[in-house]
Amino acid sequence: MAIRKRPAILALALVLSLLTGLVLAGAGGVFAGTRPTDRGVPRGGHPGGGWWHGGHGGHGGGDINGKVNALIGQMTTHEKLEQLTLSSDAQATTESAEEGLGSVFSLVDPQKIDELQHAAVENSRLHIPILFAYDTIHGYRTIFPTPLAEASSWDPAVAETDDTIAARETAAVGIKQAYSPMVDISHEPRWGRIVEGSGEDPYLGSVFAAARVHGLQGDDPAAPDKVLASPKHFVAYGQPEGGREYNTTDMSGERLWNMYLPPFKAALDAGAETVMCSFNALNGVPGCANHLTETEILKKKWGFKGFIESDYTAVAELRACPPVEPNEGPCGHGIAADGPEAARAALEAGTDSEMVSTNYLDFGEQLLEEGKLSMARVNDAVRRILTVKFKAGLFEHPYVNIAEIPEKTMQPEDVAAERAAASRSMVLLKNANGALPLSKGLKSVAVVGPLGNDKADPLGPWSGQGKPEDVVTLKEGIEAALP
Repeated sequence: MAIRKRPAILALALVLSLLTGLVLAGAGGVFAGTRPTDRGVPRGGHPGGGWWHGGHGGHGGGDINGKVNALIGQMTTHEKLEQLTLSSDAQATTESAEEGLGSVFSLVDPQKIDELQHAAVENSRLHIPILFAYDTIHGYRTIFPTPLAEASSWDPAVAETDDTIAARETAAVGIKQAYSPMVDISHEPRWGRIVEGSGEDPYLGSVFAAARVHGLQGDDPAAPDKVLASPKHFVAYGQPEGGREYNTTDMSGERLWNMYLPPFKAALDAGAETVMCSFNALNGVPGCANHLTETEILKKKWGFKGFIESDYTAVAELRACPPVEPNEGPCGHGIAADGPEAARAALEAGTDSEMVSTNYLDFGEQLLEEGKLSMARVNDAVRRILTVKFKAGLFEHPYVNIAEIPEKTMQPEDVAAERAAASRSMVLLKNANGALPLSKGLKSVAVVGPLGNDKADPLGPWSGQGKPEDVVTLKEGIEAALP
């Protein structure tokens, strides 16, 4: 956008287009805090008679460790491996839910979420709920500025407000885990995903990481308006060679500890219950098969008690190419000859949950029988996942309350908060000749460039369930301000 003879405004137009997604219209959502009674399930009861249901309090009303141990004692090997399985929305079925499927991501239809959850809780043998997850990066339905833009505010309250609203809206549809915050420090401007994080400074990144975890989880992730945080991508994902996504990362231990690990530590200190490991290889070792980072640092040195999920097909990608057993799917790292080896490498390194690929489920029993994998490690992964599910309140309140959709998402006060965040996040690159603020006496304003009247791109990447029709374009906004 530019005023005639005042080209400085073009810079402002670009900044506004990239950093903001102003929204006006309202929309519905679903609240996942209570168990509906319209499907034959009385409040506080359970059709299968599971004794861990029906208490009071966010953590199941009793000793979580005891309940988890009791469940593990009843589980078959197949049921344990199902809990380690993280399916996409396209993979999840009623049948897999009834088999004891552990987690599902990217499913956003609240009716379908509720149906799968009923199948799991009512019809699986041990009535264990599914953990639904989503990439809520800078808003679910009410879309805030991108994380990099919010970091430009130097105000962690902006990020915490963003994620407080995002948590309520995400939980509303029955999703209880957000693959957020993205806390990768990056000094590589060619890396496109730098927009998802807080930039290059480890201190700023750490402060914003903690603020986002507080916004998402609050004091208790079991609260009906809160979700589990999952800082990603562990670790050093933001410094790929040549800025190429997924590319290898090579760095010294000093640089790793002082620049790239601190935001993750801050997120864990703030209470994050889950972590996502990275696609890339750090000094030759893939992130989801790295015993040093996952087990020695994260679980042992830092005392992390939650679980680690892989990124998309990251376990399958441990295989050499062409892929073997199965003879299809992604491959590339070359540290494993086949699917069984990939499963063993990831599990033994510390990856507890496998996303999309199914090597844990397909080859876990074989590895146990051959003595290549210990039942102790499988039980440890299951225990971590079940513990987090209890902490998230899923055993008490697994279902979606469809009736409360309208009041839980994109309320007027949410839009007002988003607009305030956008104002705090803008960066004015130049104001030549006092071009701003715009004068009410202007007779004409030129809006230049494809973003000037674009409704989709201003939402930014990873824009959740934001809708272009809710966006006020730059042209529309100027026309309203300067009729």
